Amino acid sequence: SDPATDSDVDGAGFTQMVAVDPGVSNVDAGDAGVVYPVEIGDLVWFDIDGDGVRDTAEPGIGGVTIDLFDGSGSFVATTTTNAAGGFLFTGLSPGDYRLDVVTATLPPGLDVATFDGDGGYDSTFSGSVESGSALHTEFGYIGSGVIGDTVWHDVDGDGTQNSMDDGNMEPGIGDVKLTVVWFGSDGIAGTADDINFGTTTTDASGHYLVTGLPYGAFTITIGDPPAPYVRLGPESIVLTLDAAAGADLSADYPLVFDSDVLPVTGIQLFHLFGFGVAFMAAGALILLIDRRRENEIRRSMKSR
Repeated sequence: SDPATDSDVDGAGFTQMVAVDPGVSNVDAGDAGVVYPVEIGDLVWFDIDGDGVRDTAEPGIGGVTIDLFDGSGSFVATTTTNAAGGFLFTGLSPGDYRLDVVTATLPPGLDVATFDGDGGYDSTFSGSVESGSALHTEFGYIGSGVIGDTVWHDVDGDGTQNSMDDGNMEPGIGDVKLTVVWFGSDGIAGTADDINFGTTTTDASGHYLVTGLPYGAFTITIGDPPAPYVRLGPESIVLTLDAAAGADLSADYPLVFDSDVLPVTGIQLFHLFGFGVAFMAAGALILLIDRRRENEIRRSMKSR
């Protein structure tokens, strides 16, 4: 390199001691090269639809730790994303850097990478930044949780999909819409951090599956059943995904024909039988009271 243009200052901004003889000039001893500081950062976000592109409604993820390393792999600094998922390292020297997302600090189950700046999908990003500029990159994540099961015609009305007399399983019902809503990181339904994962539709066999979910509590709500079916059970089911149950394939819905007005399950029959017994007992009591009144009237007439 040209010594006339090299910087002679050290990290503290000083040169080495320079001796200057009388009548002699030294114009090369005190060159000072300076740089503008740089910054690195941007966002960690919940990629709800898993497409690797941050949409307007997709929220940032707060509380995630980001570690910064220089080009030689030496640790430089650490920071944590704010409530909106943002992070920033400032006052850095130009050069090569690597960002590492500490995946253990991501929300439970929200650990499948869908985007990072260098396309590695490995929760790291490496890049270079020049004097006076900024290096911005994002990290996107979806969950590893799964919810699903079947909507079917519950022919015998017992709430369980089982074999019919012909040996075939009670048939699934296609084109039924279901909506999945996550209670959010606070675990409370109906608050601002709830996330609606949209509507899914059962296939021709009555099956549905929703993937990419974080862990936590969910509500699965069935839409209006197609004619001539009606729901046998509740409209909504609440369930919880966690590390021990990352998938729940039991969120099923039995439907019956609208014309099936007579109760068919054992519990329903028991209730009907109980109602009948109570009705007959009430009738017998009324009849007994009437007969007593008749006898009292007859005795009163004879005494006259």
